[in-house]
Parts: sequence; C-alpha cells; structure tokens
Amino acid sequence: MDDLFEPFEVAAIAAAVRSLKADLGDDVRIGLFGSRARRDHRPESDFDVLCLIPDGLTVNFGVVEDNVVEAMEALGGLANVQFVPESRLEYLYFEFAYLPGAIRDMVDVTGMSDSHAVPGIR
Repeated sequence: MDDLFEPFEVAAIAAAVRSLKADLGDDVRIGLFGSRARRDHRPESDFDVLCLIPDGLTVNFGVVEDNVVEAMEALGGLANVQFVPESRLEYLYFEFAYLPGAIRDMVDVTGMSDSHAVPGIR
C-alpha cells in the first residue's frame, strides 16, 4: 500500500485530513473516492473526498470545505468534499447512483495526517 499514491498525492491528502480533523475532530472517517482512488485519474483530476461525520455534529460545513480546498490548493490539488452523516450513508447509497461505485472504490485515508503515513486499506 505504500506505493498506492504518488508523493504529491500523499501530501495533498494529508493536508485535507489534517484540515478536516482540525475542524471536525478525530471522530470523522475520511475516504478518497473517484478517479484518484481507482488510479485512473488524469494529472489535472481533483481529489474526491468523502467525510463521514458523527450524527448531530453542527458546524459550518461551507467553512470546513473552504479550509480543505485552500489546504489542497496550496499544494496544487483541487478538492471536491462531500459530508455525509453516519445515519444517512445507507439512504445516500440508494439515492445517488454514483455512491455505490464510490464506496466500492473508496480508500480509507483517515489515518493519513502527515506525509509519512501509509494510506488506508482499499
């Protein structure tokens, strides 16, 4: 798994994880989905990030997303962040056609908070 991501990607993902945990706490689960998780991305592809949050968490998610986008853009990456409360994950799985594939391809990156971390298990 050490070589799943390029060094630039590891740095960008770690920046997103640090930003999300700083704003939301350590109880969030963070996954990377889409073309970068599937490894069929283009150089200009964005990072699709799914943040599974505890039910009842009340924060300004617009600000949280802006912080992630800013952290990743500083490293040359683009971010697309989706926030999903734990209790809504099953509903969303059936409601949105892209989500089953996204979950199937998702890489758990919750533990990647620095550039030396090993990516989560696929």
